[in-house]
Amino acid sequence: MVVATHGGGARQGVGHLLGWDHAVLRSVGSLANCHWTELRHDDVRGWHLRAHNVGLITQPALTEPV
Repeated sequence: MVVATHGGGARQGVGHLLGWDHAVLRSVGSLANCHWTELRHDDVRGWHLRAHNVGLITQPALTEPV
């Protein structure tokens, strides 16, 4: 499932889904433009945060010498 929203709304929704209290929720940053959060669900753990504020890498992290 994909849900599109604004960064602050995404943070609030994720926090509510995961049952975080307000102090924990405030420690997580809002999403930057064109970034996403990945949640996973399994039968043992339920919903859990897999990644947050992930975006495309526009430049290689390492470059090989020429």
